[in-house]
Amino acid sequence: MEKELISTIREKIPELTEESSMLIIDKLCRIQEPEFKLPEAHFEYITIDEFNTKGSSIKPGNIVLDMKKLLINSAEIGLTIAGVISTPYLIPLAALVVWNKVWSNVKIDLDENHAMTIMLMWENRDTTNNKIDEIDAYNLFNQYLKSKNKNEVILEDFRKVLFDLEKMQCIKKSGTTKWWLREWVKKGI
Repeated sequence: MEKELISTIREKIPELTEESSMLIIDKLCRIQEPEFKLPEAHFEYITIDEFNTKGSSIKPGNIVLDMKKLLINSAEIGLTIAGVISTPYLIPLAALVVWNKVWSNVKIDLDENHAMTIMLMWENRDTTNNKIDEIDAYNLFNQYLKSKNKNEVILEDFRKVLFDLEKMQCIKKSGTTKWWLREWVKKGI
């Protein structure tokens, strides 16, 4: 994770050396090991809040999903760095601005439909290969909606949610009817 953060900072602020980037991370970041070890590096991590039925996906790959946000934040980072070059004592404040911009780009919030879909898929997946059949996931989601006294969705609307999750790289189509869950899911409070 530290290497990815250094790479991201150096990509956004090419003027900084690797040592300066490491110093920013050391002073402003707390990198915490996950509570459980992921078996392969390609898995990511989603947290679902059971009470609010919302969630978030945090991974470096999320940076490019919202190009408008990325361009605006890149411009703000550039202006911040330009202002700091002439006044070096402001580097710690600039580092905070840069970190906030990077963090806002790696975190994607999931609404209820997306969060509950991914959670239901995770809880009911084939644990040997982290896959679930699309129709099974669809039926589980409609059962969830019924339990909350909400209207069921048609398959096409459910597929739009799956498409969004695929675009966010949370899931990936496997064959014609199965979905592979790329990110681990953890329920939080």
